[in-house]
Amino acid sequence: MAQNWNNLLTYIKHELGAPVNAIELLDSEIQTHIVDVVMPDFSQYIGNSVLYMLKQSMLITMTGTRSSAFKLPIVATGTEITRIQNVYYDSANSGITATINASSGLVSNPADLMQSTVMADMIAYLQPIKSYFFNKPDIIVFNKPVLTDLIMDLDVVHTNPNTIPGDMYIKAFRKMALVSVIDYIVAIRSKFSTVQTPLGEINLNIEFLTTKADRLREEFQRVLDDIPPDPLVEFII
Repeated sequence: MAQNWNNLLTYIKHELGAPVNAIELLDSEIQTHIVDVVMPDFSQYIGNSVLYMLKQSMLITMTGTRSSAFKLPIVATGTEITRIQNVYYDSANSGITATINASSGLVSNPADLMQSTVMADMIAYLQPIKSYFFNKPDIIVFNKPVLTDLIMDLDVVHTNPNTIPGDMYIKAFRKMALVSVIDYIVAIRSKFSTVQTPLGEINLNIEFLTTKADRLREEFQRVLDDIPPDPLVEFII
């Protein structure tokens, strides 16, 4: 199944009983809600992996200290960084530096096995740097002077379903999106439990929707809770 907005919206509307059951939200409103609410929450568990060049031009002055601090312009473009997985020095001239420099950031497509394998091979030649501190949203500080460009392995917030790993898309993300949309609809309907029409009373099915949402919430939360935590990182300041 293709991971795109059309299929995700179709899944959500079918689960809500459309077109027989009316939905108060337009497709564009559902998509906006998922981008603004669901994807940032999901990205705290599994972010969108991006390789990004940390260049000397991003260095900012820190008076009275030997530390090196950099301001990341990627944040100014609207990208939110959830975590920095690793920072590398390309001591072996692996070729990955030129690849990343050719774009604003090299995004790993989880569905492209060949690309993922090539990126993993290139990263294996890089020398990791351990002593740094990330001051959200856009400052990274090293405890020693940095005199060369570095490579960062970032996790950023997803903005499109196609960047989510396929297994987690099915097991967790689709359900998480559906539950959030149900919560949104229930909030809209909460002013009334029923609606009177010339044809009689219409039940808004709030109890049915909340029961469905609670069941799905338990299912996807169990999957997310089973994700191994990030390795403990020691900060040396």
